Amino acid sequence: PLGKAIGNALEVMEAVETLRGAGPADLRELCLALGALLLVLSKVVQTEAEGRSRLEQLLGSGAGLTKLQEMVKAQKGNPQALEDWSLLPQAQKVVMVRSPLSGYVQEIKAEEMGLASALLGAGRETKDSVVDLAVGIVLNKKVGDPVEAGEPLAFLHVNHPGRLEIVQQKVQSAFQLAREPVPVPPLIYGIVGIN
Repeated sequence: PLGKAIGNALEVMEAVETLRGAGPADLRELCLALGALLLVLSKVVQTEAEGRSRLEQLLGSGAGLTKLQEMVKAQKGNPQALEDWSLLPQAQKVVMVRSPLSGYVQEIKAEEMGLASALLGAGRETKDSVVDLAVGIVLNKKVGDPVEAGEPLAFLHVNHPGRLEIVQQKVQSAFQLAREPVPVPPLIYGIVGIN
């Protein structure tokens, strides 16, 4: 999974933290790479390096967060929620999912994480399902990270514990561990259809 957060309010918090310069490194890097490419394609800049530099300056100045606040306000949302997390939906409890083994995170099955978060209520099982904006999963480990048995792999943000045991098992099994260190795969393998 990109970043660490899975679930509506959790992802909003992560996006805002990224605009503040404190979000997950992989999310920040992908945003800068894609943003630089978009600036080139829209002929705002000549090169990706120039686009990246411009975006880094905007992030550093706080202009990105200011623009998001303006967009939230224009859509009749509360821009203060981007400063005060208590104004966003909050789960009733947070449950730790521990690693059963020591090793290194070799893979995290993103689809399984998505299904697990849907079981918590963060997604729809049917078109009539109501999405719980507060629930979801926050990863504590990423591919390549070392992990000790009993150490937290992820934290579940839960409102309805009825499926908690199933979700814990699903999240735990989504983490594939190796005995030896594993390389972190590239974030971007290639770009298709630019020319």
